Amino acid sequence: MTDTPAPPISISLDGFSEDYDDPELAGALSFMIEQQGLLQTLVTGIVELLPDTSLWRLTLTGDMVATVNRVTERADDNPYTTDRGAGHAGAITLPHDDGKFDIVVSANVLFATREDVESVEALIAHVIAAAEHLSRHEAGHAALRLRGEDADAYQDVEGLSKSDAACRKPLAAHVDDNRIEQYTAVHAPSPLHHVDHLTDAIAHLRAELNEAQRTWRADIGDAAYRTLNAANGLIRVFAYLAPELGLDENGKPRRPNPVPAG
Repeated sequence: MTDTPAPPISISLDGFSEDYDDPELAGALSFMIEQQGLLQTLVTGIVELLPDTSLWRLTLTGDMVATVNRVTERADDNPYTTDRGAGHAGAITLPHDDGKFDIVVSANVLFATREDVESVEALIAHVIAAAEHLSRHEAGHAALRLRGEDADAYQDVEGLSKSDAACRKPLAAHVDDNRIEQYTAVHAPSPLHHVDHLTDAIAHLRAELNEAQRTWRADIGDAAYRTLNAANGLIRVFAYLAPELGLDENGKPRRPNPVPAG
């Protein structure tokens, strides 16, 4: 009796044309792949939650928007956007009808540091930590879907008010992120801290509220949309922030210290 060979792992690079506009990033990425095992780090994080390698494909991209538009065949008038209010998406898991997943990770985000790093060694450590975190986070979305526990499983809840029903989709997505971040906070903490983003998210919400108040008479629909979008962005930060801060010795959620302005 012979063991069945494991399915091959599908990994590809995308969004790095010959005229790619960031040659320094391309060079740093090549170094991380060839000498620091970056792709192996990403694969290890995914396999931890998705050991069946036939279920997923990994794409490391230099152009997140173009890659997602291509994979999902989105129409030109409805392109993908990485904007998330005060933040940006650095990776995405795309489920398909055949039960497989495309996991797309932005190379730019792997190298994005909140502050300048002090050395090459520190930058290498940051990129590896970011890869460990993002790969597990995205694999977590696929794992929840395979278990029937992701946000899409909660779209047909009955008995909700119109306001609650309108908010269920984004809130369900935030619950997914919160559950996954509880896992990654233990096994692969992010090198970027969402507590650092909280001030930006609060400022973004305040600015959008002020703009909505100024313009609502001219276009109440647009004012409502921008207000809800900004509030959704702040809740998204909370969904990531709670697992990051954890609980205190009494089992109560920790607050940021110091508490951000606003």
